[in-house]
Amino acid sequence: MAYLTESVVEEAALAWLESVGWQIAHGPDIAPDMPAAERADYSEVWLSQLLRDALAWLNPALPAEALYDAFRKLTRTEDADLIQRNRMRERVFKDKPGGLVVDYQGLAHELKAALAIYTESGGTGCPAFDKDKAVAVMLEKYEVCCGLFHGFDRS
Repeated sequence: MAYLTESVVEEAALAWLESVGWQIAHGPDIAPDMPAAERADYSEVWLSQLLRDALAWLNPALPAEALYDAFRKLTRTEDADLIQRNRMRERVFKDKPGGLVVDYQGLAHELKAALAIYTESGGTGCPAFDKDKAVAVMLEKYEVCCGLFHGFDRS
């Protein structure tokens, strides 16, 4: 029986990410004082430019001030120590699979109303997507995950 180690999982994840278009970088190559450095020194907790770029890529319709607001909410320290900052971020993201909520477009009220209607219907409202298509995508992603662990006992 093959055993799963952290390095095996890491290598599989990196190979999969690279196969779907991500760029993979070796840690020492992006360390401070290297030509491809991602931060000036190790005291910089955030890879600020990468975070800004990712926010812009994920939210192409948002104006610069809304992107800045999201960046600020993600990175603010508010005079807290490291443990307090980690706890604050855990509270911000807990039970929010969609990420940090920044209600730039003022949709929160409409979303709450729609949720209330769905809840009142006992959860029998129509979904906004085709169930068969969603199941097909889920099965496709399941197959990708199975491929990552080919040869390992998944029982």
